[in-house]
Amino acid sequence: MRQWLRKLMTLNGSPRGIAGGFSLGLSLSLLPVPFVGMFAALATAPLLRCNLPATYLGTAVVNPVTGPLFYFAELYIG
Repeated sequence: MRQWLRKLMTLNGSPRGIAGGFSLGLSLSLLPVPFVGMFAALATAPLLRCNLPATYLGTAVVNPVTGPLFYFAELYIG
């Protein structure tokens, strides 16, 4: 169990790759067209040497439940 948890926490990558992947996924998932941000993030992650599972988890933060809140805040802030 401990080994599985450690593997999950590191996602088989470096700290820079994990942080970069998560932030890339989160930032590109805010594109106003549904699912385009996820595909763009997953396509550019290998080019930027980001971790793919972390990139996918970053895109999963903005889902249909939290998406309207993010988009409203994005529109309001500018």
